[in-house]
Amino acid sequence: MHPTENAWEGSIQSTFTSSVHDDVQLSAVGQAQRRVDPRSDPTGLQGLTPTTYELYSGNVAATIGHPELNLLDLRVGANRVSYDPLQGSTGPIITSDRDNVEVFGEANFRHSFAPRRSAYLKVRPNVRSYDQKFDQAGFQRSSDGVRADAGVDWDFDSVFLVNAETGIQHQAYDDPRFGTIDEPDGKLTVSWWPTRLTNVTVNGIHEYYEAFFIPSPGAVRNKVIARIDHELRRRWVVSASYSLERDELKDSTTRYRTGIADVNLKYLFADGFSAGVDYMFTHQRNTGGAAGTGSTTYEQNILTFTVKKVF
Repeated sequence: MHPTENAWEGSIQSTFTSSVHDDVQLSAVGQAQRRVDPRSDPTGLQGLTPTTYELYSGNVAATIGHPELNLLDLRVGANRVSYDPLQGSTGPIITSDRDNVEVFGEANFRHSFAPRRSAYLKVRPNVRSYDQKFDQAGFQRSSDGVRADAGVDWDFDSVFLVNAETGIQHQAYDDPRFGTIDEPDGKLTVSWWPTRLTNVTVNGIHEYYEAFFIPSPGAVRNKVIARIDHELRRRWVVSASYSLERDELKDSTTRYRTGIADVNLKYLFADGFSAGVDYMFTHQRNTGGAAGTGSTTYEQNILTFTVKKVF
């Protein structure tokens, strides 16, 4: 109905680090971002333009130990999300009930068995508090929880690199209709270098993520991504990828299935400059809904030109 989607994204970040001892480093990070959810995104609002919002984040951390032995990273931070007003086909759409603050902590411990081979444990507790106690549908979305994972990184002669991770996600919501989410999660990444100029990666992800669905607190994501990068000749790099994602809403019959194909060509200039062109095709189909019937299909073609300078 509204095929035009004009939007921009931007980000600025500041990082401070200080080595107070040979094996102790302190850091602080602050970031402000303007982000966009296109109408193809299942969590976006159905307005005349894409959903836009600001994300402000900051954290302080201490890293203790040596990366070739044992390394402990402790972090405390907060995220603030604020949505812009949105115009719909029948008038303004209220978005302020999505505004929230998350306070979190992170503890990551890594032990190295050998060069480029290690095991790790990660724990991330969090508290999310929404500005409005009840959203427009009458749900309380504030919650607290924790995510705990264990994993390994394994390098086979710098030709195969494997990362495997698994754990559990626990999130308890203030609204008794949402209840408590206990979902196993997992991730597998395989990187293969068949030649010095070619890299092939495959990623698989299973996890729960929170989003503003009605009447659901979030969805379980199953996603597979395959990507190949190849240096055609000096300074020319071509990449191609395909991802397939299936999102299943908690306590709902709604399902989203999204396929994305992407091709990118990049030229690397001297002194950190690069320029590239990218084509992406997205096909999304959702089924189910409140009544358990009906389906919607969405397709999008995006062509992007990029110029980047790394300082």
